[in-house]
Amino acid sequence: MSSTLKALMNEKNKRAGVSAATVSDTEALVKKMATLESNLRSLQKERDEWKGKYDSHSTASTQKDIREELYKVAAAAGAVDPEDVYSRFIGKTKKDGDRVFIDGSEKTLSEDISEFLASKPHLIRAPAAEQRPGASPYPASAKSEKVVDVRTNEGATEYARSFMPPGFKS
Repeated sequence: MSSTLKALMNEKNKRAGVSAATVSDTEALVKKMATLESNLRSLQKERDEWKGKYDSHSTASTQKDIREELYKVAAAAGAVDPEDVYSRFIGKTKKDGDRVFIDGSEKTLSEDISEFLASKPHLIRAPAAEQRPGASPYPASAKSEKVVDVRTNEGATEYARSFMPPGFKS
């Protein structure tokens, strides 16, 4: 029985040696896993910071593109101040690729802005009057039919008499 006992003791010692080696390997793996998890958290934090910076830049760039497009379309539609149109539509305007549109509208941006300006005529620039070469840019009135040169004595006298009531004799 002693040989059987020795064989069992040897087998136990072999298994204990394997177990000790397995325990040290497991401890090394646990340490390595903790290091990797720490690195992962660090990289995730850095990724989140960069993603925030990208989103911030992307949003600023998109807002700039929307502003430029609204200004361009408003100016083409004849708005006196494109800032009025921009302030009216900024919260409702979206960008999809190169297309800028009013959220929830089936029309194009220029149609929406033209419709808005038509409902608010005070925001539309007055059309420029056609000019003939050499013509005055100011409209002629009934009183200004005759041009009086006040630099001459006759013109100054005539100008002064224009202020006198009708039928007044001097």
